[in-house]
Amino acid sequence: MPEPTDQARAVVVLNPGDHARATRRLHALPGPGRIVVHPTPGGSAADLARNVLAALGKNPDHVDQDKLTALAAMRHAGAHASAAGVRDLVVDRGHRMPATLLRALAELTQRAGATLWLVHAPDTGAKSVVTPHEVLTGAGLPVTVATFTEFTEQLPVPTVPDQRTNPDVGAPWPVTDWPELPLADFPQFLTVCRRRLPGDLFQALRFLLDQEITTTRSWAGTQRRRGGFTHDRLLAYLRDQRLGPAPSGPVALIRLRAIQIALLTQGHYLRWNPAELGPDPAARLTGVITAKVGAAIASVTDTAASSATALALHLGTSTHGFGLIRLTHLAADGSRLYLPPPADPEAGILAPWEKEGPFSLYDPPDRLYPRDFPHLFTPDPIRLPEPVHRVLAAHRSYRQADGAGEDDPLFLHPTRPGDHNPERGLREAVLRTCHRLHLAPAWLHRTHCRHGDGLLPSHTRAFTWMEDRGLSHHVLAAQRPNPTEAP
Repeated sequence: MPEPTDQARAVVVLNPGDHARATRRLHALPGPGRIVVHPTPGGSAADLARNVLAALGKNPDHVDQDKLTALAAMRHAGAHASAAGVRDLVVDRGHRMPATLLRALAELTQRAGATLWLVHAPDTGAKSVVTPHEVLTGAGLPVTVATFTEFTEQLPVPTVPDQRTNPDVGAPWPVTDWPELPLADFPQFLTVCRRRLPGDLFQALRFLLDQEITTTRSWAGTQRRRGGFTHDRLLAYLRDQRLGPAPSGPVALIRLRAIQIALLTQGHYLRWNPAELGPDPAARLTGVITAKVGAAIASVTDTAASSATALALHLGTSTHGFGLIRLTHLAADGSRLYLPPPADPEAGILAPWEKEGPFSLYDPPDRLYPRDFPHLFTPDPIRLPEPVHRVLAAHRSYRQADGAGEDDPLFLHPTRPGDHNPERGLREAVLRTCHRLHLAPAWLHRTHCRHGDGLLPSHTRAFTWMEDRGLSHHVLAAQRPNPTEAP
């Protein structure tokens, strides 16, 4: 059982006669930092885990689909509650809960560092009634008693809507409802748009284009002062800052044309081939993890499956190299991932697992090099999409609750942790999760597909984020100095 935190405590809310006012009040309480759990009458520990996961906005059916035990399901629930910043855990009809479930709630409260509000009706006369004070105190929680009136005063109805029930509440909307824009290359893009768009819409496009050109030139100037930008830095700029977070395909297309114009003056040609991207190639430029996809990933109970899926979708690659990620590489809030390249690229890196069986992913397994994992070992930290910050933070919290230190691996093999590479199992988990989300990235195709699966670099060729969007980077020849410019 985890050690109690300074914030963890329990308040027994007295509701004489099991009055219906409590049910009406509790239905209005969910909000930011607050969840309300309605336990299944006569349920088991697994049922309580499903109730908590449902209150957190997760899909409780995944407990059965992933064959999770009651203990594992409660641990996942505690990790999700900690990552979601839950500070108030309200539980209805606590007088119907046996001592075993009260102890499970106490452990969950300690992991989240929250306040447990247990609505209790001591005068119902039910045979299953237990006194929660001794049980919760024995579990390590300080317990106080409050009347229902004091409870309503200390826990008022929130004014902010609960976004777990409607993910579209906080979804960003573009400033302008752009029509379908022409696919003319960047030298003629502005001219063609001027002929096809109304005057006010063209002025909005021109303003956004000029703004993006200025932003990219400023970024390029910063990289030049740092010694020049590389292909990896350009990929991260497109994926994490400009094209990936774009709210719509037309906005991404405008940003792309502006970036192409700005980079050409710096001696770099960013080519885009939309011919093989389907009927709406501009929509393929944006990142996969939108607000709705992020909410769908967050509904997955298994933190390892959801976090691996979030990383794979954002990086545009399979789980190749995910076994090398350690807890210290992931920020505590799940916002950044940074695997610093070693000082000597030829020295190799040590894998977290100790040995491999005959079906090793790497040969030899103890001689790995950063150049084999360019999507992970990057010169700068990888910015992760905001909709999956809590997903990644939840898995980090789950591993810490499991006793993992900062230097321990983030992902483990399910049956042989520390001995086997977990990437094959992670890939299957990502496949299953993407199937649930109705997503089919090209880099997740099976090995019998002619495109490969991007997992074994010695056998198949992996997709990159830019290649999946028809982008390629070319460095032009050094420009000759202008004789009219002053030295």
